[in-house]
Amino acid sequence: MLKTQIEFEQYIKSLLVSQKGKRIYCFQYNAQSYWLKQPEELKGIWRILKPNPKKSFIRELNKLKFLAEQKAPVPELVCSGKDFLVLKDSGKTVSWWMVNCSCPIKMKNNILIDVINAILSLHKMNLTHGRPAIRDIIWNNGEVLFIDFESPNIKKDLFYQRKRDILLFVYSLCREKTLSDEQIVLVLNEFEKKLSENLWQSILSSMKKLSWLYHFLSVFKPIAKTDLLAVYRLFENFSTIIKNK
Repeated sequence: MLKTQIEFEQYIKSLLVSQKGKRIYCFQYNAQSYWLKQPEELKGIWRILKPNPKKSFIRELNKLKFLAEQKAPVPELVCSGKDFLVLKDSGKTVSWWMVNCSCPIKMKNNILIDVINAILSLHKMNLTHGRPAIRDIIWNNGEVLFIDFESPNIKKDLFYQRKRDILLFVYSLCREKTLSDEQIVLVLNEFEKKLSENLWQSILSSMKKLSWLYHFLSVFKPIAKTDLLAVYRLFENFSTIIKNK
């Protein structure tokens, strides 16, 4: 083992003592940022609601190892043990780029197109994310990485999982007030161009079948909060696409 690797692991051991109990901790080492993750230490009611934090942590670790073996676009797992893992920091999330960055609209649109291509590339590997919200996607100079996957299960219906990924990704865009409806329609048009006809038509069919839900929920619009407002936007932007057919 290289001396530098030994020194790094010794440093991690010191952090496990000084940062004991912290679920996530960001640190710098040799001018590189890393994330230290440990099992949650729960208190009160959360011990009942989340009874097995260590088992959840082991599942997350095994999931990361599985995805790395599949060469999925995920952050580098630098080292790990039964009660910790260290990930190399890979950049800002897409949510940060969309909400906090003052970059031009054109750049933001290009980032969204990069993410679409990355989702479709992931699907071509017969993998799905399960919940590709923009807070769980990293963009760095054209490179896209995914974090916080739902448990990968290649035995499940891939067609359904791909469809779910796309709808949840678009829904996450609809939650962001800084993104215009024009940008969301741009994303939908991009998916239409790049998805198989079968999958795209299945997505449109599902949205049409669920249109009754939009009308039912509309009565709550005056008091709706972020999550419900995003549902309205999801239906309204898909409706724009459907009407233009």
